Amino acid sequence: MILRNLQSFQLVSIARPLVRSLLDSSCMKTGAPNFVQQCRGKCQAGRYKVTLKRNRPLTYEMANKPHNIAVRKGWNSWNTSSLVGVEHQASEITVDDVFIRSFIAGTWHRLFLSEIILKRRANLITINGIVSQQIPPRKYYWLIGYTEEILSLILKCPVKVDIQTTANRNALIYKYI
Repeated sequence: MILRNLQSFQLVSIARPLVRSLLDSSCMKTGAPNFVQQCRGKCQAGRYKVTLKRNRPLTYEMANKPHNIAVRKGWNSWNTSSLVGVEHQASEITVDDVFIRSFIAGTWHRLFLSEIILKRRANLITINGIVSQQIPPRKYYWLIGYTEEILSLILKCPVKVDIQTTANRNALIYKYI
């Protein structure tokens, strides 16, 4: 019994400075639970580092933080996979979206200036985005037809590509960080 009390005393004496340092840390001074504070403080996803000269351009989509999705910015993929009675599962739709984005990135190499927006309405997939005017209009029409035809054959549903063009890449810049 004395040995157990001695061991527990040694553990308490070893753990006490650790607990004190945790309680004195800045995370616990705010009064919020520790796990909430840690998650909030170390969130790096979707946030861009500020440069010293503030010369990194950001579009409107990039300038808004991830917690502003559905408040100030929209989703990049619109689908109805969570509704009751939908025959496709969410995982299949996600895999299809990743495939479509990689296909567009390879086919429209360095032409898309904005993020690729995918919308699913019933059986129709609509691909939206802003592209630069680097190539003649005839090639754009060919790329649109090629993309629609190939993706329709692969995904076995109609695909429509809606694009807008801009001559100036700087027209999409929202702010510099």
